[in-house]
Amino acid sequence: MRRLAAACVLLLCLTSCAALLEREYSQSAAHVEDSSALGGTAYRVETYSALRAALRSYVEEGLTQGSVRCPTTYPGNLSVDLEKARRQLMEEDPLGNYALSDVTFRTSRIIAYYDVELEFTYKADAKEVARSPRLASREAVASALALDLEALDTRVCLYLTHYPEGDERYFADALRQAQGLSPAALGRPQVTAELYPQTGAERVAVLTLDYGEDTAALAQRQEELDAALDELWAGPGEPDAQALFDVLRGACTLSDQGGDTAYDAAVAGSANGEGLTLGYAALCRRWRLDCRAVWTSQGCYAALSTDEGERYVDLTQSQFALLDALPGAAEAA
Repeated sequence: MRRLAAACVLLLCLTSCAALLEREYSQSAAHVEDSSALGGTAYRVETYSALRAALRSYVEEGLTQGSVRCPTTYPGNLSVDLEKARRQLMEEDPLGNYALSDVTFRTSRIIAYYDVELEFTYKADAKEVARSPRLASREAVASALALDLEALDTRVCLYLTHYPEGDERYFADALRQAQGLSPAALGRPQVTAELYPQTGAERVAVLTLDYGEDTAALAQRQEELDAALDELWAGPGEPDAQALFDVLRGACTLSDQGGDTAYDAAVAGSANGEGLTLGYAALCRRWRLDCRAVWTSQGCYAALSTDEGERYVDLTQSQFALLDALPGAAEAA
């Protein structure tokens, strides 16, 4: 009887163990996204072009660390492609050439994929350029520079998508156009340019603007110019283009020995034709009239927006007149 009872107990235990062995085992844990130390997502790349895009994406964000995952079926030699992508990013890509001093990587295999840890070392702020607009023409460069002239910036960083190789006057001419768009700026500074890379249509350009004065002195002159422009019109109501022509020509002496800035025309009271034109354009814009200065082979003129289109004013003349055509436009300087 005791043997029978013991056998039953043993049978029951074996049955229970078998049931336990047949059960499925599972374990759960909170999901954590792969990311770099500064918040960059780990990219999965399966082609060389995707590898290049991933590296550049980290640079655009200015991150110092990142990672990419490549399946073991990645076509080609991953180590060779990593070095090739690094070299192209640093030597040929405008943003990488401008901002990076080095890229290093460490590769390890994890079952069915390769994990590549990346480290980026910078010599400049990549985000400053990555988030700026892409400029495809000299007119676009001039529009961007006009804002920098108004802010009295001495360093400007631009991303050019089409830089004409060999045009030595590209930035000087763009700066002159910018002065016409922002005539209240205090003269046209000397400009020097550093290009990244040295060849190619797409470049990052770092411009240094030298006004010949320190920022504090420029800011003081700008305040004086703003005050003078406000004081020039004392009549009732808002003036038209002819009224502003008359008050400026009455307050400023036209002289070949006069200055060539809006400040010379509105504050100093003596300016040459270019200075008078810039002073007039600044005065018009002060009173919400759309006006800019333009240059041709025959001189500097004020371009006014009217209901009939753009018309032109010659500030060297004593009487106000709207010209339908821009003198010397066919031979524009």
